[in-house]
Amino acid sequence: MFNIRMNEEKNGIEISFDSKPEKEILDMLKSKGFRWSKYQNIWYAKKTNERIELVNMLAGDGEKSASQLKPKNDEINLFELTRTENIPNHYENEKLYDNKEIAARIRKHLRARFPMCKWSVRSDLHSVDVKLISSPWEEESDEVKAIAEYAYRYTDSYNYDNSDAMSDYFDVNFYGTYSAAGIIAYNYVQREETVSENRISKKFHEDKAEFEAAERVRKEEAFKLRQIEIEKERQAYAERERIRKANHERVEQNVIVEDVEDYFILNLKESGSKNDSVKQYKEDTSFTETDARISRNIRMDRATYEIFSNQLLDDWSFLAGMGGSQTDDDRINSMTDYYHMTKEERDTVKWYSSNCVAIYVDDEFKMVIDPQGYDYARYCYFPDEETEFSGELEIVPHLSEEEKAENHRLAEILEDVSTNIIADNNLTGKWNNECEDEYKQHIFSWLDERQDFKFSVGVIREIEIEELKVEMYKLIGEYNGVRNQFKRAGLEYGDKFTLVKIDSWVGGLNIIHGIFNDYIPGKYAQYDDAVKLIYKPKNARKQYYMWLHGDVIVFRDWIEIPETVLWDITKNGAWTTKMSKFLSCDHKMYDAVLDYCKSAQIKPIINTYR
Repeated sequence: MFNIRMNEEKNGIEISFDSKPEKEILDMLKSKGFRWSKYQNIWYAKKTNERIELVNMLAGDGEKSASQLKPKNDEINLFELTRTENIPNHYENEKLYDNKEIAARIRKHLRARFPMCKWSVRSDLHSVDVKLISSPWEEESDEVKAIAEYAYRYTDSYNYDNSDAMSDYFDVNFYGTYSAAGIIAYNYVQREETVSENRISKKFHEDKAEFEAAERVRKEEAFKLRQIEIEKERQAYAERERIRKANHERVEQNVIVEDVEDYFILNLKESGSKNDSVKQYKEDTSFTETDARISRNIRMDRATYEIFSNQLLDDWSFLAGMGGSQTDDDRINSMTDYYHMTKEERDTVKWYSSNCVAIYVDDEFKMVIDPQGYDYARYCYFPDEETEFSGELEIVPHLSEEEKAENHRLAEILEDVSTNIIADNNLTGKWNNECEDEYKQHIFSWLDERQDFKFSVGVIREIEIEELKVEMYKLIGEYNGVRNQFKRAGLEYGDKFTLVKIDSWVGGLNIIHGIFNDYIPGKYAQYDDAVKLIYKPKNARKQYYMWLHGDVIVFRDWIEIPETVLWDITKNGAWTTKMSKFLSCDHKMYDAVLDYCKSAQIKPIINTYR
């Protein structure tokens, strides 16, 4: 005899026997995931539909023997046994990681559920391998495919997969079972079918056909219902669009458009989102600060604004062609200049939205729209307590008027020289493509002859011919590369020099005092523009060499750079604390050295940094 108790508190099933049950009953309990508690003398498991079926069978059979509880072939409904929708998530329920125990449970379950099949279930430290060895049916039969699918799903219920194939990261409970087809052994054998197994097969196909017919009816009914829902949604959408279109026309007819003399509104709040309503913008908390130059005012009443503020993504005639981004940075004359700036320089460029539209409701300022050349409210800016109306945009000059004028003068000379080279050498139409090398050599020869001409990025920025500007940006990298600068530096044997370069291993700035011997242009690792510098360090007897590439600064003579240029030094009694002003490999260390030398009127003879 046995007792069955439903533990509602733990959502579990508990079974106690008056005496030790037969082995086959124990096997059935274990196959369903029941576990033995020696302290309470009960078999227990979480409540599932499959376990409830087993309990009902035991309760209905009373004191039947184990042999009576084992299903006969005639009692097997193969179609129901191969259904997978009620397989519990064993991993989530039990968090079982022991592959040997997992394999044992799978083996017992499959053998009990499909007694007409022969199974191989093996495990090791990392994998669980399940194979269907033989059955009464053909390998490609519906019966075998259904059994294999069930076995795959049941095995997979003990697994988890947190892998990321994009990064070759694998995290699973175990390996070995990847598909239903992989369950069928490569040496699968179809044995002879018995009479009862033939009846099982016929019943399987009858149930399968009945199920598929019911599924077709269900899907047809679901399709019809979905078509009705789609039609309702289409009609609702058409009605919304009709109302939206009517509202749109109302706004277009009621706004007043004023093209005005440009004025600035500063410190507006910008959201990176593109929302259809002002309400959605107000719910956004990720605002940044921006400035806008207004070229058009739009005035409307509150009723019209209520409509407009909920249809911002419509195309509006009064927004068409408006908006854009602009900077008054004196280093930028075209976007080509911006694209060729260093990251540090780009970070210092101040942009603002230009040609923007300001929205007013009964003379109350509401928002600024920057369509960026589109017809809808692509970017919307809103005021707060820090917003300044009709403010003046502060422009921080990076060049003096004299530097700007000098760069412009040199740019005009370079434009004339380029035009003459193209004309004199018949390079029209091909100077910056198939004859680029020839054109480059002529430019370099002219620059070498004109040692007084300062060929710099500042000069290129002042070039007005865009094609020439693009070409000069290409050439300056080569002309001012380390090879050409060493060639033009005029260093001779025995000259003293000071070399400044970031040590990529340490991250700090190396300042080397040496005596020049020679240099050899060459290729170093992946760097085509490199030189091998041969020199004798200060206070050394032997010659050394180093490969130079990338950012290098060289001064003639031995220059002493004060520690305070690169370090913050604090003295506290007998203690002195030094702290670097810069992060590792920070190129601003070059700027600090150059600024100090400029204040001391010391010019570098080689400077590939800037």
